[in-house]
Amino acid sequence: MLRIPEDLDCLSGHFPGFPVVPGVAQIGWVLEAARELLPGPAMLKGIEALKFKRLLRPADVVHLRVEVSPDHTAAAFRLWDAASVVSSGRLRFEAGSPAQHRVNPCLLIPIFNHKETIGGVLDGLAPLRLPCLIVNDGSDHETTEVLSRLAARWPWVELEHLGVNRGRGAALRHGYRTAHRRGFPASTRPRPGAVCMGAGCRR
Repeated sequence: MLRIPEDLDCLSGHFPGFPVVPGVAQIGWVLEAARELLPGPAMLKGIEALKFKRLLRPADVVHLRVEVSPDHTAAAFRLWDAASVVSSGRLRFEAGSPAQHRVNPCLLIPIFNHKETIGGVLDGLAPLRLPCLIVNDGSDHETTEVLSRLAARWPWVELEHLGVNRGRGAALRHGYRTAHRRGFPASTRPRPGAVCMGAGCRR
């Protein structure tokens, strides 16, 4: 049983006057619980059948159930309360240490003037322990300052700044090229199973 704290870090700026737990924070809780159940090191390979059915807010009391498959390659989860299901889905894992894997993932986030929400997004992503490249797509001075503070706080966060706003597609392409130069496999085309996330994303 979980009671959502009213001072949860990821609630800051998400959203002013109506705080909501980000979906990525819920995935982080599931990931932590699944890793406690797995017999050894495992890398997150993908997320399947993901559904966010209603908002999760401060002071809500919910139950989290995580069931690991017999072969330890999947973990199905459900987050619910007495009224209804909040979220559900399935995480896919690949057994072994990171050095044994072909996949070398990183997170890519394009952002334009979303200084209120980016902190909560990064707080939710922290449990994934993945490098994160943020492309600042010509944001204003206040957003740029927030990004600099967050990059100083999180060593796994790297910033790329574009001088003017060029749009989400251009920011993503810049991010793909930068990630490729950093040694991460990258393509300008989304692949099946890939999840695009950003501070300014709309569901």
